[in-house]
This record gives sequence, structure tokens and C-alpha cells, in this order.
Amino acid sequence: MIEGGISIHPVFPIWAILIVGIFLLAFLLSKEINRKIRFRKWRIVAVIILLLSIAGLFLQPAVQRGVSSQGVVLLTPNYKKEIADSLRRANDQLTFIRTPDAATYPGATEIEGLSELAESNVRFVLGDGLPYYAIQKGVRFQYFKGEQPTGIVQLVSPSVFKLNQVNFISGLFYSKGKSKVKLISPGEVEDSVTYSISGVHDFTFSFKPQQPGLFVYAIDVQDGNEVLSQKLPVEVTPSERLNVLFIQNFPTSEAKYVKNFLMEQGHGLVVRSQLSKNNYRYEYANHDQVRIDRLSPDLLNAFDLLIADNETLDSFNSMDKKMLEGAVKNGLGIVQLFNSINNKKINEFLSIPITDFPKDTVQIQLNYATYTLSALPVAINQDNTSILQTKDRVLSGFVDRGAGKIGFQFLQETYRLILQGKQLEYALIWSPLIERSARFKNQSSKIQLENAFPIYPDEPITLNVIASKAALRLKADGISLPLREDVVIDNFFHGKMWAGKHGWHQFTIEDDSITKNYYVSDEHEWQSLRRAQQQKANELVSHSDTVRLPRDQSSKEEKPISLLLFFIAFLLSAGFLWLVPKL
Repeated sequence: MIEGGISIHPVFPIWAILIVGIFLLAFLLSKEINRKIRFRKWRIVAVIILLLSIAGLFLQPAVQRGVSSQGVVLLTPNYKKEIADSLRRANDQLTFIRTPDAATYPGATEIEGLSELAESNVRFVLGDGLPYYAIQKGVRFQYFKGEQPTGIVQLVSPSVFKLNQVNFISGLFYSKGKSKVKLISPGEVEDSVTYSISGVHDFTFSFKPQQPGLFVYAIDVQDGNEVLSQKLPVEVTPSERLNVLFIQNFPTSEAKYVKNFLMEQGHGLVVRSQLSKNNYRYEYANHDQVRIDRLSPDLLNAFDLLIADNETLDSFNSMDKKMLEGAVKNGLGIVQLFNSINNKKINEFLSIPITDFPKDTVQIQLNYATYTLSALPVAINQDNTSILQTKDRVLSGFVDRGAGKIGFQFLQETYRLILQGKQLEYALIWSPLIERSARFKNQSSKIQLENAFPIYPDEPITLNVIASKAALRLKADGISLPLREDVVIDNFFHGKMWAGKHGWHQFTIEDDSITKNYYVSDEHEWQSLRRAQQQKANELVSHSDTVRLPRDQSSKEEKPISLLLFFIAFLLSAGFLWLVPKL
């Protein structure tokens, strides 16, 4: 011990305890002094002890002491005992502590909670490590990872799944032998994958929801003879309806099937096909009839996406091209279909710069199967966001142009997949391109959660709110939640709350239609995923140079004085005061 002291943790404000204590002391002393009973001095001492014991129960004092050591070793669940032994042999001045759920270790003191680490000089952390919410900014320690957890160690799942579209869930799975992983909806097994050997394997599940709403799927993990079922939250929302303008100078089979696909997806569609120089034929689906003799800003702003092949775009006059350029800058999306190699520039803004490529076929994997498709022998030579690609080139994607996007598709004759009954594979090619190239629709507000899945009960939830106005009210399950505005960014708010019981919950912004659903998992589920995430978070803040910290390090230890002692003192003094008048 190098220093000492007393700290208190009052149940009520200190000033209130002092006022009540002084009043009671004066009142009881005056009563005892005026009473004509034997043992007056001892009665006064008993009154003082009585009040001190009551004060101890409400002040809850603790003894502080400074301990000289060369740092603290924190043992967490699944730590490796041989590493702890090595640290002790290398430096016998290290202090060992462990969390309540960690295995016992000789000489290691158990801490009651992670809050006790605030005053500790933690230099080494062993095992699964600290939870992400307990790692303080600027913390420095050396981390020694525990055993690799078996089961799902990485999960990539969209926050929202699309109705009547193919959705994907992927991740990594670590098995010790023959194993199987299944995705199970409330009605049936949606997808599964089997592994015959041990090791880390990747998996991808695909499924097509048929009904919107909040659901709880399950992922069953069978490793050897053990089967573990874990609940997976699935929020299914209707696909956003797009207004699509389809312009073509001459019909093609590829265009025909793309149109049919858009109709089946429920999008509003207007098709203009040129029959002669000034004669057009129109088709409508889920959209009011409208004639398009010429392009105008109001007309283009009424659509989210324009689909046309390069020859059609190139045939537009300079005024129409200028009109398109302005519409794309304001958010309109364009998908260019390439029927042939055409290096003519539509104009500098709308063109997709392409270069020749030696191959006109490509092998791509769709829904666990490999398909050989025709592809235009070109490659894009500009930075873009790819949607479908192989190792050597991008097949579809988009480039940003102002607030809008210009998408491209180099695959040819994709409709052959439909003729083969491969509607799912066809959707995998076209749905992402159409959705990600279309106009982005702004929301007045947006709620973002910083927590990664899974979220457990009684854990902190951190969220951000992007708002269009300074005054807003956020509610969590109907209860108002205070927000703090960012000191730098206007109308950007931060909030924090504690997760409730497991199940679906919802954030809502009052006077707005913006909601955010989230799911709280049972604390016994997804343990392998949580362990892997926790280990990764600790590795990110680990520093190997902590071994070179100064040798003379001191840390404070705080040991609460047992409340039982104050209670015994209270009983003895109260009993003495009760007994004396009867003697």
C-alpha cells in the first residue's frame, strides 16, 4: 500500500443526509440528557454509534488504497491459461483480475463489473476481451485472443429485405468437422449448405419473401451431433415502385424481356417505340397514358429511370441530350443497353467510356450455379460502382453523374435464362442494376443504429438521427428519448438508450412517418458471432508497445466496507438503548 483514503457512495445527496443526521443527533442527545436514567454517558455513546451506523448504511463508504504494480492483467472468458502463466513468469509484479464469467486463476481477484476498470492500469487483456461498448477511446492495452469460436463467426445481412425479390444472407462459419447450416423461414427451409471437412467456410443463403412484415427466421447450425438454433430477424418491405421510361428506336428480344420483368415487378412503365421518323407506338403498365413527342424537364422529373440503348441515345438531337444531362444532374437515373460496339460519344456527360476487350463470353455464378453468357467484348475504363463482375472485368454497374447515375449492362441475350426457366438468375442480373441506378428519393429524416447485430438486453444502443429540421422528438417504443445535437454538423443528432427485453422494437420520429425497427436477441443466442466480433474489436485497439511502459506504475483499488458491520452496530446500539430503561 502506498496511500490510503476513504471514499463514499451516498444513496441520497450528502447535504440531505447531513441535515437529517444533525437534526436526529441533536434531538436524541437532548432526550437522553434530560432523561433521569442510569448509564447516561454510555447512552450518549450508544446514540452516537446508532447514528454513525445509520450514516454508514446511507453513505456506503469504501477504503481506497494505492497498489504498486507494473500493471493489471484482465482475464476474460476463454482466455488461454498458458499465456497468463507466461506473463506471470515474465513479471511477478503484475496484478491479475478476472471478470465474473471468466475461469478462475490463482491469485486473480474477481471484479463485480466493468466499471471497476476505470481506475485500473490494464496493460494486458486475455480471452474474448472487452465488449465494444466498454472499450474507452484512447485506451492502450496488449490483447491476446482466446480460442477461435465454433459456429457462425461473421454474418452479412441487409437491414431490410425486399418483397418478391431474391435476397441474400452471407457469412463465415467455423466447424470442427462435418456440419450443416440451414436458413429456416416460419414456413419451410429456405436454403442450406453442408461442409464435409473442418475449417472456416463461407456461405450464402438466398430466399424470396412473399409477404411484407416483421418476421423471425432461424439459422440452424449442426456441428457433429449438436444442433444449435438461432433466431434471425427479417424485416420485409415492399419494393419501391419506380416510374420507368423505356425508349427504343427498334425492338429487340433483350428489351422485350426487360420490359416484361419491370411489369412483373410492379413498376410504372411507359414504353415509346419508334415506327417511323415521326410515328411512335406507346405501351403502358401501372402508369397513366402520356405522349412523349419531345423531352422536357417536367417530363423527365416525373420518372425515376430511363432505359435506352446506345444507338437510341445517340440519335437524340442536341437539345434532347442537353435536357437529359440536366435531368441526370438533378437525380434521374439512366441504364444504357449496349447492343453493339459503338464508340461514338453521345456527349461528354452521358457517355460511358469503354475500351475493347478480347473475350465475348463470360462465366458467372448465379444462385450456386455457373452460367456461360454472351458479353459485349468491351470493358469500362472509368471509376464506377460495380454490380456484377468477374475477376478480369466489370459486366454491369453505374457511374455517378451529379445527383443521378448512369448504369450500364454489357451482358448480351440474358433473356435466354428466362427461356431456360431461370427466372431467379435473371432477376439476380437485372434487379440490382435497376434499383441502384434509379433516382434516389430523399427522406425528411433518417435513423441510423451504430450497433452491429446482435443486440442483447440491457446493452447500450447508440443511434444517430439526420433531420431536415432542428426540432424533432424521437420515441423508443412510445417513450421519448433525449437527443444531443452534433457540435459541428447542424441537424445531426446523437442518442443513447439501453436495450429492453428480446424481440422486435421500434424508433419513431413524432410528426413524421419515419420509423426504424430493430431486434433484441436473447443473450444466449449468437454467442460465436458475438465472440468473434468482440475479439476483432479488441484486436483493433491492441498495441504491442505496452510492454515498454514505465515499470513504476500504480493503480487505485477500492474495497467497500461491509454494510453488515454497520447493521450489527445499529442492532447493538439500538438494543442497548432499549434495554437500559428496563434495568
